[in-house]
Amino acid sequence: MSKSNVSARAIPAQDQQNVHWNRLLLRAALSLVASGGFLWLLSQRLAHIDLGSLIAGFETVGWMSWGAALGLTSLSFAAVGHYDVVMQRHFSSPVPEAAARRAGICAIAVSQTLGLGLITGAILRWRMLPGQSLWACTRLTATVALSFLIGWAFVTAATLSLLPEAPYRTPALVALGMLCGFAVLCLAPPRRLSALPNGFTLGRLMLLTAVDTFAAAAALWVLCPQGMEISFLAMLPAFLLAFGAGLISGAPGGVGPFEIALLMLLPEQPEPALLTAVLAWRACYYALPAILGAVIAIRGAKPMRQVPKGRTDHLAQLSPRAEVGLLYQGEHRLVAFGSGQGMLVARSHHALIGLLDPIAPATGTAIDACLTGLEDQAKAQSCSSALYKAGARTAARARKRGYSCLRIAKEAIVMPGSYRLDAPNRAGLRRKLRRAAATGVSVTPSVAILDWSALDSIATDWSVAHGGERGFSMGRYCPNYLAQQRLYIAWLQGQAIAFV
Repeated sequence: MSKSNVSARAIPAQDQQNVHWNRLLLRAALSLVASGGFLWLLSQRLAHIDLGSLIAGFETVGWMSWGAALGLTSLSFAAVGHYDVVMQRHFSSPVPEAAARRAGICAIAVSQTLGLGLITGAILRWRMLPGQSLWACTRLTATVALSFLIGWAFVTAATLSLLPEAPYRTPALVALGMLCGFAVLCLAPPRRLSALPNGFTLGRLMLLTAVDTFAAAAALWVLCPQGMEISFLAMLPAFLLAFGAGLISGAPGGVGPFEIALLMLLPEQPEPALLTAVLAWRACYYALPAILGAVIAIRGAKPMRQVPKGRTDHLAQLSPRAEVGLLYQGEHRLVAFGSGQGMLVARSHHALIGLLDPIAPATGTAIDACLTGLEDQAKAQSCSSALYKAGARTAARARKRGYSCLRIAKEAIVMPGSYRLDAPNRAGLRRKLRRAAATGVSVTPSVAILDWSALDSIATDWSVAHGGERGFSMGRYCPNYLAQQRLYIAWLQGQAIAFV
């Protein structure tokens, strides 16, 4: 089939969102059906347990245990709130850290109890983040859920692999190896996977997940009543596996799958005592946070202070460096730091890079202000800060701030007004120019290009021959940018064969 016979129809963004919500609703319906099935199985398993034994078990849980459980729950939810902060930084969102943390705690506290986490979490974040669209909040909710699932898998696989008496050690080692491969992919992702979190983001997510899940497991452990003799390290693997079962099921609070998995993984523990610990833990870890989260959601969001952005429209004209023209090719941006100060900035996977020297005025105070602004923005995007092609004065100021400076090249500057071909050290260049002239090659300046097709062809051939355009500080072929420049075109027999 020829390419001309293939047709494709773009799906409007609104239709894509509708498809996404339809999938969420279908998943929610399946989760509710599965939850009903698990609750029926749980009721059959616990039919023989006397209600009086559960009440007696509650009476053996001391106040110190309740207080410790509440403290561990607070620690867990402090980590929960930072999931949203990390992902907002990953998306380079302007949402302040405090607002993102508050919205994350509220959304997760309520949605984990109500169930249908993607739907309820998105709606609650939309409520708590004025100015954010429902679609953006849905994307954030899905990303947080997926990142936590990956973090849980990593923490669980590592725990099962390291604890000598943990079950499923061989599958855990296999899973841990696969997850380590994913981590390596995040360190140096291919271009088509550039949306993967970088090493800083992934590391923070792993740490937060470990704090969250370990604190939740400890909260359950301290609530174990008398009659349960189990160490924390013995309960931890069972808790992580049961927690994951409840998480994957999508049931409200994981009710059903969590209890069934925990009972199966801890068969030596008395079922009434274990169920008592679970009920007490659900009161601390689910019911109380859900009530507090609902109160926060009803009160609504606090006003978010927007940081005014500095103007940059005049800065490009102030720079003495021609490379500032890279700004017009879309790969870089000009950021204002303070009044009359700015810097050309580019982003790699792990670093926010300031190119060239700061733009006017070139004083030590102005350079420090730009470096401080660059570092703050890098922190807000979960990456490190770096400088590239900086001059000696900027490098000296950066070194005082703790940067490691490496000289990679010496600037070559050509001054057309005083450049002479008859200098002794340019004999090789003169020979090449004579050979070109002998074959009929001529070079002429061209102020206005009426037909770009010839230059398009030259740029394409060069890119294929050299493995692609360099980009970044070397620029790319961009007719809109070149139209503003003075071009010199080499001709052979009336055909353009090169340009600069």
